Amino acid sequence: MQVTDFSDASSLLRLGEAGRNEFKIRLASTQEVEVHRLDDYSRLHGLPTPDLIKLDVQGYELRVLEGAEALLPSVRAVLTEVSFRSYYDGQVLFPELLHFLENRGFHLHAFDTTTALGRPLTQTNVLFLRAT
Repeated sequence: MQVTDFSDASSLLRLGEAGRNEFKIRLASTQEVEVHRLDDYSRLHGLPTPDLIKLDVQGYELRVLEGAEALLPSVRAVLTEVSFRSYYDGQVLFPELLHFLENRGFHLHAFDTTTALGRPLTQTNVLFLRAT
C-alpha cells in the first residue's frame, strides 16, 4: 500500500505526477497489505451476493471489479468513484470503467450531486445500475 500524507489518497497504486502536483500530497510510507479478490473472499466466508458494490479505491476500481466477475451477474448496482484524469500510475479512467460495466449489463445511471459543472471533470462518484 502506498500511504500518502493525506490518508484518503493512499492506494495500492503509486501516486502519479498529477496526483502529487494537483493535490499537493506525497508518499509518506509503504505498507504490505493482504489483498483478496471479492469472488474468493465472498466464497471463503459464505457471504451472500451483494446488491450493491461501493468502491473508492483510488484508481484500483477496475481490478476490484475484475476480481468480482462471479458476483457481478447478480449485483444490481455499482457506486464508484471515477477519474477522468490519471492521478495514479496504472489507474483506470472513466471510459474504460464505463466500457467494462456496460459489457456486464450495467448502464450509467447518475453522477454525484457534487459533480463540478461548467469545468473539466477530474473525479466524481457515479452510479451504475443493472440494465433491465
